[in-house]
Amino acid sequence: MMDLLFREYASPFSLLDAVIASGRFTDWIDQFLESHKEKVQWEHWLHKIYEKSWSDYLEEYKNQEQTTVELMNTASWNRSDIETTIQESYSMMENFIPD
Repeated sequence: MMDLLFREYASPFSLLDAVIASGRFTDWIDQFLESHKEKVQWEHWLHKIYEKSWSDYLEEYKNQEQTTVELMNTASWNRSDIETTIQESYSMMENFIPD
């Protein structure tokens, strides 16, 4: 996150101090990340998406994002699923040998 701040602001510390002092830190972070996401989407659309308008691309993205959020909210994991996932992850880490 700090690299994003330094990319946007020469010295973000005074800005962060002011935002924290005003009690709007979480609001500012949400707004900052939303702005960054929109810039990344714009660059992606500009250089990779040729068959859709910007508004069509945004609408499709927001629909996909909403679907993902709904799936995450409705997904339920039981204890067995969680334990299996942890064991598989641990197994992968045990077998990992960096070059």
